[in-house]
Amino acid sequence: MRRTNSSSTSSIRRGNRAPSARTASILLCIALIVAALFAVVAPAPAAAASIDQVAVKITQKDGSKKTSASATFPSPMAKELSLAPTDALTIALQISAKSSDNDDLPLAQQVVLALSGASTEATAVIEAGSNGRYELVLDLARIGTLDSVKNNPGTYEATVYVSGGNFGTPVAYRIATVTVTGSSDNAAASVDKTYAPKPEIHHVFRPDEKMPPVALSQLFSLLVLAPWGLLAILWLSIGVNVSNLFASASNFFWGTSFIVSLAATLGLYYVYWLQLNMFQFLGYGTVLWFVTAAIGWRALVARAAFRLK
Repeated sequence: MRRTNSSSTSSIRRGNRAPSARTASILLCIALIVAALFAVVAPAPAAAASIDQVAVKITQKDGSKKTSASATFPSPMAKELSLAPTDALTIALQISAKSSDNDDLPLAQQVVLALSGASTEATAVIEAGSNGRYELVLDLARIGTLDSVKNNPGTYEATVYVSGGNFGTPVAYRIATVTVTGSSDNAAASVDKTYAPKPEIHHVFRPDEKMPPVALSQLFSLLVLAPWGLLAILWLSIGVNVSNLFASASNFFWGTSFIVSLAATLGLYYVYWLQLNMFQFLGYGTVLWFVTAAIGWRALVARAAFRLK
């Protein structure tokens, strides 16, 4: 009887523990859901930086200042700006930090200038400088700088967009109204030609050298051939005897071969004058001259043998 009572008592205790564990789990889930809802609807952190002042300067093509204006956030500039296709636009933006809680973050992650018109829009990034100064210089005279704006004159709204960094939420600051003057034809006529196509280069060949008169060239040719004529005249005057060349078969073969080798040497000089270079001439000449010397020696031996008979 005692054992039965004790077992029933333990089962009653276990049954009481189970509902309390389930209740704790349900309460924990409810707490997590409430915390998530508060995180979603919690307001964004306030911006730790602000725009102090914006300055705009417009200069003409010759460098002289055309106009300048400034504005304090969030008010736009009071006067309307006029911008010609050959002007240069300079925008300086000063941003300062409200507190030093987020010193590890930049003042602004991205600063962009937008010119919005009725039919077109153009943007340009404003670069960061030192001490919270952001500056942009646009030379409209250069090809590729706001071409869509230059080719569509009219009224544009100049707006600066600042986001990231110490800005909790992005800021859109309309700074001024800009009137772009001129037309696409005038803009194209006055655009700086720095990046324009260069004039076509026409190759000019060197003029031919002046040749001497034909009569003078022929005279020098005759002077070159004159020694051969003089040699023939001298041979005829002393009475050249070629009968020994046919005295024997050995004399005829070696003598004729020697004369042919001498003629080949003259021919080599002629070819060298026309197309061979020095190395080719010496290479061919070395072989030919060795053959000529050997044939000449054999011709002399044959002549001496014939005289000894």
